[in-house]
Amino acid sequence: RGSRDAGDDEELILGALGRLWGAGVVVDWPAFYQQEMRRRVPLPTYPFERQRFWIDAAPGCAVTAAGVAAGKSDLADWFYLPSWKTALPPVSLPAADEGEWLVLSDATGLAGKLIARLRSSGATVHEVAAGEEGGAALAARARAGRVPRWIVSLAGVTPDGAELPDAAGFNALVGLARVLGEVPQPEAVRLTIVANGLQAFANEQRLQPGKALLHGPARVLPRELPGLQTRVVDIVWPGAGEDALVDALLIEARGGEDDFVALRGRERWVQTAEPARIEASPRRLREDGVYWITGGLGGIGLVLAEDLARRARV
Repeated sequence: RGSRDAGDDEELILGALGRLWGAGVVVDWPAFYQQEMRRRVPLPTYPFERQRFWIDAAPGCAVTAAGVAAGKSDLADWFYLPSWKTALPPVSLPAADEGEWLVLSDATGLAGKLIARLRSSGATVHEVAAGEEGGAALAARARAGRVPRWIVSLAGVTPDGAELPDAAGFNALVGLARVLGEVPQPEAVRLTIVANGLQAFANEQRLQPGKALLHGPARVLPRELPGLQTRVVDIVWPGAGEDALVDALLIEARGGEDDFVALRGRERWVQTAEPARIEASPRRLREDGVYWITGGLGGIGLVLAEDLARRARV
């Protein structure tokens, strides 16, 4: 070893031996290990058997970009637009008295009409007054061992022109979900979220964008809580034909597969996604133009800025 070589002697010798072996020198390994002190290690008597605990995807649920491209090679055919179509109401529904109901009331009186109709048919209904926390009522029923089979939230139904308080409907649904996630559930619990002002086909009502938050929990909760089914029902309220509307809501609350339904008189509309071909548009960037990107120091903002600079002199 050199006079300036620092480190443990054994480490230097083993390092040199390793470099020699790496260079192709034949090493007498039996002689190298001759003075090695061995230790007996007890091993289990059963064989090592590998067990795999990975969760495989269900057949047919995997979608890859390559698979999409194989079916639609033209990028212009990869787009869809939300649309609506008329559909028949669900059929072969369970009777209203085959399970308990939890109804979150509104401030317009619609819940009172719905509850009266349910009780007249012999159903057991638990009412949560407008503005009260539905999660507490649900937890009380769960402690009694009687989780409702049907939950109907009418908290999103407001008087004409009135808005929901900020995130009130969203927070109420999240509160229900927290309770449902902690208690044993029946085989299936249906949560029907009723609101007005979510959709307008012919300016029949004023849209209320704040209520769009209701769609978030409605779409996510069934994926977080197995056995929970949700549906959003948009209505025009106040409106004509109140008795017919109550009948229609009772049907929507008990069955069917549609996620977003709009009730308009005798018509029932369901939301769909229709293919839409979108051709590449000509460049609309203005040379020497000034473009302001908010949050421009974030990852997405920087990517957009680089793309703008590459496409045009801006």
